[in-house]
Amino acid sequence: MEDSKFLLFLFISGMSERSTQAIEMLHSICDNHLAGKCDIKIIDIGVSAQLAITHDIIATPTLLRVSPGDKKKITGDVSLEKILNILDLKNIND
Repeated sequence: MEDSKFLLFLFISGMSERSTQAIEMLHSICDNHLAGKCDIKIIDIGVSAQLAITHDIIATPTLLRVSPGDKKKITGDVSLEKILNILDLKNIND
């Protein structure tokens, strides 16, 4: 999976503190560990409700790994550990 580019959708609801933290953390991980291998789409469900419906988003923030591989999703607490897990980078800090 190392050569595959990640396509990530981060669903938010406005620019709340949790949304801002999730955006910053996701960008930091992608910039520092996946430079050039990460395409992030920030989707505000207030603006793009149909995308949220299409992807079964029921709460925000939600991070959806669209590719590579099977879709994976985390909702609510978009923490460092959970982002690393969804990106299959669990041992990156070792």
